[in-house]
Amino acid sequence: MVFVPMTAQKFLQLEKYGSFKTERFYIGEDITFQLRNDDKGWLTRTITDIDVEGGHLIFFNHPLHIDSIAAIRLPRSNGMQIVGGALQVGGANAMLFSIAYPIFQDQPVNWAGVGYGALGIAIGTALRKLFKTKKFVPGKKKRLRLLDVSFGPPMPPPSKT
Repeated sequence: MVFVPMTAQKFLQLEKYGSFKTERFYIGEDITFQLRNDDKGWLTRTITDIDVEGGHLIFFNHPLHIDSIAAIRLPRSNGMQIVGGALQVGGANAMLFSIAYPIFQDQPVNWAGVGYGALGIAIGTALRKLFKTKKFVPGKKKRLRLLDVSFGPPMPPPSKT
């Protein structure tokens, strides 16, 4: 969590038309993005300042105009990644135990255990693929906005005469 002084709040807001949900990136937060016409992949930088009037994010004295951003990778919860990994490991254990244990005990292989293990690996892999990080691509229905919500000094109440 980043604490921002109440007198100056500048942030990058990701918006989708017709939705009240927004994502915000404040000064001091890391942002992972792709540039237009650049095949280098994803870049991760820390936002050190925001120039709202010029439309620039500033990364350690290096300004970047928001129109040059092709996509932003949104941070996600790792809950489904953990569940998927647990299913993969459990499935591998079930397969290994179902094949190796009967060999050492001179018994037939437990094919039901092998099937359950394979199913656990498949479901775990599917969960990890489905719930990976999301991408925000600005376009027709999505946009990036730089906002400055600054508060001035407190004003005294009007005097009654």
